[in-house]
Amino acid sequence: MKSDTVDLKLLFGKDVRYLVPLFQRPYVWNQVEHWEPLWSDVTPIVESYRTTPEDAAPHFLGAVVLDHVSTQVAELEARQVIDGQQRLTTLQILIAACRDVAQGRSFDKQARVLAKLTENDQDLIVESHHLLKVWPTNVDRASFEAVMAGRVKEADRNSPITRCYQYFTKTASQWLEEAEDDAEAALGALTSVLRSLLKVVVIDLERNDNAQVIFETLNARGTPLRASDLIKNLLFQRATDAGEPVEHLYETYWRELEEPRWRKEIRQGRLKRLRLDLFLSHYLTMRNGKEVSVPSLFDQFRTFTTSSWSESVEDLLKDLRKYAAVYDLFDNLSTDDPRGLFFYRLRTMQITTADPLLLYLFGLEDDGMASDSLDRVLRRLEDYLVRRMACRLTTKNYNIVFLGLLQAVQEDPTNADTVTERHLSALEGDSQLWPDDKAFRTALETGELYRALSRARLRIVLEALETASKTKYAETLLVLDKLTIEHLMPQAWQAHWPLPSDKHPLAAEKEREQRIHRLGNLTLVTERLNPKLSNGSWAAKRADILEHSALSLNRSVPPQWDEDAIDNRGGTLADVAISIWPGPSDGARQDIATYAEEPEEEPLRTEPISAEDLSLGLLRIPVEAAALFPADDGEVTVILRGMETSGSWQAGLAGDGDGFGALTLDPSLLGRLAEEDDSMIITGHAPNGVFVD
Repeated sequence: MKSDTVDLKLLFGKDVRYLVPLFQRPYVWNQVEHWEPLWSDVTPIVESYRTTPEDAAPHFLGAVVLDHVSTQVAELEARQVIDGQQRLTTLQILIAACRDVAQGRSFDKQARVLAKLTENDQDLIVESHHLLKVWPTNVDRASFEAVMAGRVKEADRNSPITRCYQYFTKTASQWLEEAEDDAEAALGALTSVLRSLLKVVVIDLERNDNAQVIFETLNARGTPLRASDLIKNLLFQRATDAGEPVEHLYETYWRELEEPRWRKEIRQGRLKRLRLDLFLSHYLTMRNGKEVSVPSLFDQFRTFTTSSWSESVEDLLKDLRKYAAVYDLFDNLSTDDPRGLFFYRLRTMQITTADPLLLYLFGLEDDGMASDSLDRVLRRLEDYLVRRMACRLTTKNYNIVFLGLLQAVQEDPTNADTVTERHLSALEGDSQLWPDDKAFRTALETGELYRALSRARLRIVLEALETASKTKYAETLLVLDKLTIEHLMPQAWQAHWPLPSDKHPLAAEKEREQRIHRLGNLTLVTERLNPKLSNGSWAAKRADILEHSALSLNRSVPPQWDEDAIDNRGGTLADVAISIWPGPSDGARQDIATYAEEPEEEPLRTEPISAEDLSLGLLRIPVEAAALFPADDGEVTVILRGMETSGSWQAGLAGDGDGFGALTLDPSLLGRLAEEDDSMIITGHAPNGVFVD
């Protein structure tokens, strides 16, 4: 076998045909697992390329295995695709979609450049279907030919190939619209990235290689080629070249990194990454002082080993092993331990961009930094993150925040705690500032936290309030993970909770609805007690709470529960929260008058709609979107793309986690509206229900 890393202009730029054998499966990639991750990997490279082209790192797309095919003298060169047909097909559709978007905006130059990556020279082809550089299995050919020619109406609309083309066309168009006056420059950068900065490893089989055995090894007995696999091969090849003891190095430093826990896939937002790949990207970010994403990991690691690491391969493996042990520690600390509680809350908030900083800090402790200094750093990091979470401030710039803090700490590691305090306190702007007491209190007292935060994130706030009578990091502090969130005044209050008579009914109802989901009206109860309390009167609910709950949050509830009681309890809990998570240091410049109540976030999408779910009219609602629905099962009003209809809401599907639910609609109606996408978007509240787009 011969292998080489090539970009797409080399892979697709020549006149060649890549033939997918008939025995291979048809195209099966989908939006959530493949198309969205690919687009989310490409666009950051484009933005980097537009800013500083020389610093834009290439993105590794994986490997393809090709076998020579005998052709007639007059025919084009051909290769049989032994492995990687899903990848090649997707890349061709992506390029075709971007080509057609360019053509639609009259950016003819970019359209012609991209077209050269999808079609062979017409003067060289013998048969019409030789025009396309990739030729899929017979099942996919009709749809593939149609979308590659821009004739999507002729393609099977249920084909994954058609849906792939529609996804990339729609997504690229929206992305280009956001560029506004710079659309042509943005498209030019996208074209350059597609041609030169997307790379694959091409493995060409030689005459004596058994293609079938290799195919079986790659697709049945083997595992996907990941960045960590390439890094492993790189390191041990260099160790071999340097005469270092390869077997000893493997057994001593690398073998443990191949245990199952390192091969586990970890969710990052909508994407899943190999745990080992995530660790290596965090490690390299820590060592370089520059952000390293998983897609560019191998290329940047190779550059690091040649330009920044001057010691032996064994020294590098030893360093990797040291920080791998630290990374393991993050997931194995008990929540009885203050540091374990910190990581429990950090993971609940889904913050991983701080991991390079945390690797460095824990490494400093191994090198002699005082433990109390590290604990002070962890406390201030948590104070910063929890306050921003409660104020609903965006997380999208956390990579910049923690990279800047890492660089600051690396300049003065002996004073990591004071550096952290000073650095975070000085941050400004909604995307980075540390909310002061006024902003934090406003969010806690008047924000609809039950709707604004996921159940898990809201629970860490209530758990901390419950245990606040003890020292913040006391050894007896436990995570109350078996408890559920309960509204003291129920969401369905109409039956047993009359409105005050001294106000106009509409004004009184508005004031009540504003308070239902506030912190002052929320508490923790056991899973068994939660349904018992339900929507009953306050006298009955209070009696059950006092009888069955020993929590401090519940022992002091007053005999009367109304809007004033909610406000009073909210103020009290805000006082406690401010003491648990203090704000920035005195004197730091804070501009918090207009903190963002509605951060920019990903749309609240439903889970992908399977064919079976579509036949049932079923939408599976994840935790974040489920917060917009009623707490109890029943009929709900749905504004479905402007049309009012009704749906059956089922909260908390068994086995699917807290807050997960299902919305059942008219199957024929859902089928008509879900033709262009495999998920829907929950956009907000409707009267007694939700808006669905």
